[in-house]
Amino acid sequence: MDNPHANPSPAWLSDQSWSHLCELEGVAEAFEGLRGSLAAHSEAWKSVYDSPVPHEQALPGGFHDRLDSFQRLLLMRCLSPDKLVPAVAAYVAGSMGSRYIEPQDFKLGAIFLDSTASMPIVFVLSPGSDPMADLLAFAEEKRKQVEAVSLGQGQGPIAEKAISAGIREGTWVVLQNCHLAKSFLPRLELLCEQQLTAGDVHPEFRLWLTSYPSDIFPPSVLENGLKITNEPPKGLRAGMERIYKSEPLTDKTFFEGALRQADAFKHLTYALAFFHCVAVGRRNYGPVGWNIPYAFNENDLRISLRQLRLFLDEADSPPLRMLVYTAGECNYGGKVTDAKDRRTLMTLLEVYYRSQVALGDAKFGPGGSFDLPETGERGPAWSGDYPHYLSVLSRLPLGEAPPEVFGLHPNAAISRDLAEARQLLDGLALTTTTLTSAAAAVAGADGEGGAGFGEEGSSAVERRGEESAGPSAQHSEANGPRAQHSGGGAAAEASGAHGGGGHHGGGGSSLRSIAAEIAAKLPADFDLEAASAAYPVTYLDSMNTVLVQELGRVNALLQVIRVSLEELARALRGEVVMSGELERVAHSLGAGKVPEAWLVRSFPSLKPLGGYVKELLERVAFFDSWLHAGPPAVYWISGFFFTQAFLTGAKQNYARKHKIPIDRIDFRHTVCDDLADTAGAPVDGVLCGGMWLEAAGWDPVHHRLCESEPRVLFVPLPPVHFRPAQVAQEGGKKGGDGGEDEEEEDAAEQLPEGSTVAYVCPLYKTSERRGVLSTTGHSTNFVCDVMLPSAEPESHWILRGVALLTSLDS
Repeated sequence: MDNPHANPSPAWLSDQSWSHLCELEGVAEAFEGLRGSLAAHSEAWKSVYDSPVPHEQALPGGFHDRLDSFQRLLLMRCLSPDKLVPAVAAYVAGSMGSRYIEPQDFKLGAIFLDSTASMPIVFVLSPGSDPMADLLAFAEEKRKQVEAVSLGQGQGPIAEKAISAGIREGTWVVLQNCHLAKSFLPRLELLCEQQLTAGDVHPEFRLWLTSYPSDIFPPSVLENGLKITNEPPKGLRAGMERIYKSEPLTDKTFFEGALRQADAFKHLTYALAFFHCVAVGRRNYGPVGWNIPYAFNENDLRISLRQLRLFLDEADSPPLRMLVYTAGECNYGGKVTDAKDRRTLMTLLEVYYRSQVALGDAKFGPGGSFDLPETGERGPAWSGDYPHYLSVLSRLPLGEAPPEVFGLHPNAAISRDLAEARQLLDGLALTTTTLTSAAAAVAGADGEGGAGFGEEGSSAVERRGEESAGPSAQHSEANGPRAQHSGGGAAAEASGAHGGGGHHGGGGSSLRSIAAEIAAKLPADFDLEAASAAYPVTYLDSMNTVLVQELGRVNALLQVIRVSLEELARALRGEVVMSGELERVAHSLGAGKVPEAWLVRSFPSLKPLGGYVKELLERVAFFDSWLHAGPPAVYWISGFFFTQAFLTGAKQNYARKHKIPIDRIDFRHTVCDDLADTAGAPVDGVLCGGMWLEAAGWDPVHHRLCESEPRVLFVPLPPVHFRPAQVAQEGGKKGGDGGEDEEEEDAAEQLPEGSTVAYVCPLYKTSERRGVLSTTGHSTNFVCDVMLPSAEPESHWILRGVALLTSLDS
């Protein structure tokens, strides 16, 4: 599972990309000598890597003439995964024609001509799009009656009655959100197979269905129906033009009717439309944009626009607080379930609903391209009307707006591109599972394994410690921006028979070697009785309990892994039947992924198989060192299964020592840039290392947050002192033996000189950030908030999406 070939250019080429390139060399003869070329022509390859369009660059070492267009695409996947999508688009355009990558006009009239009464019309929804307004307008044009049913609990019988009536009378029936009606979908499939194909269906009847992509949607309905999708326009200009060319802004009486605050209305309308495009656009940036990708759509905007006009028509000055509340807490905020996302939403709204915007003096992005249009000059040539705004929008830049427009750092574009590439590769993997398995079976018959060392190939690469910030040190290999991609391995994507998809029917020797290698690395279980004797439960040291509980969790995971590997080895030898669970384990190992059976007992992790095994061994080493050498001065916070229990133990120790109720204690945080500060354990609290900053950098000189370096996505944060302190009770009175003077000193120590605020930075276990929502409003991925000093206002880092992570993806 280790890559035996040393990375020749670690300064710019990540270990992950290097491993993929090494694996690619074995895919086809055309790639022979790729490793040597990368070492001999490092600067030339770096120029390709640094290019914004690497797929258009001449390849060094003779590979430009040797590789065909598809092989160049495989090379781009390994060398520059963040540029894969434009490379694929160029490949499709060159092979099939540019019309296959250009957006098509959404015309229901032309689509309707292909439909019949017995053919369901399925709208495949995408986030940010809602076809109902277009459908209702088309129905009005056709003078057809529409019966719309939003599916949910108890709506099945109502939908059946509507379909029966439509079949008799020739009306149109719309069943919305089919993906939410799991119990009704089998009945819908039966209705489509029986009633719609009967001879008594009215020829004017149409059944319209809307659904997000879902594996519960009936395949027969999808196969026999007419599929339509209307993705929201890409790019801020396209989104703004779509808003201004849709209801209610196309209604002249709405946009230019008599208003008490006409100018403020037009300014705030433009700002609200801009906010909507920004809120939808932040989805493309993954968790940095929103922890959970919310489906904001035109309905949220329409109600907010109508409220804006209503409130401005009834007030002498813009009621900005009311507008922020109704849009942020009700209209858009009604969909937001994550506490940190709600904070981002309200901060974002306050950028657009502010007094400067109402007065027409605001900028929404870098340069002058995104300034608020002026409407103040009311001379003979004044054009602050609807056509003027359409003209302004036509001058906005085409394509994707820079990340700064969305409040994000320029590096966020790399995260967006990697997310798009990952989505593309995951979709391809879903469609090729059967073909991959068949090819692997053929390869297995010839005695060929598929063991490579791609990230998700047959055997994922074990990186050499750079990625996991282990208990001994943190390294900076995460600075390679293109190293943080977690899509499929190169060989797995190049051919199903090589590098992935193998299971017990094919590639058995490869699976046996992978399983044997992992099993050989697994250490023995911890002796919990000996650990409990060495670290007994005591009143003043809760960390003893934390350690023993963590050792129990480690043992449970090791046992699951060990048993599954042993049973899989026996099944591959034909000694036991290959069960469904073992089949899934085999498939995951063959694809370089962590089996689900392991993750049930595991710590949260998004790493591929090789990185996961390496991190597991580091955790075992961390706890073994604690067990035999005593509590560490700096705790590796990434190593805990249940991080919250560890932090609660630190609070409990302080509470019992100072005889203070634990619910009146919270942490103060001090980042220890000086190595001398981490030489020994603190008197109170704990020193914690192993955290990574995402979307921001750390200034060790001024001891505060700073902007990220170009193309650096993650930086290690120095150890942080989690120091318990008593918080003020209701009314500002304190108890215990701390005293008010100590409290004031604690507060003063929070901010280093030159820092004006403390950013409440969320700490998450993985970069996914989202998890199962708990009763606190936070996800199970959330650990706690960490106060980090800053010279910028807190809103700056909130919009940047800055967070701390205990584990990276690779």
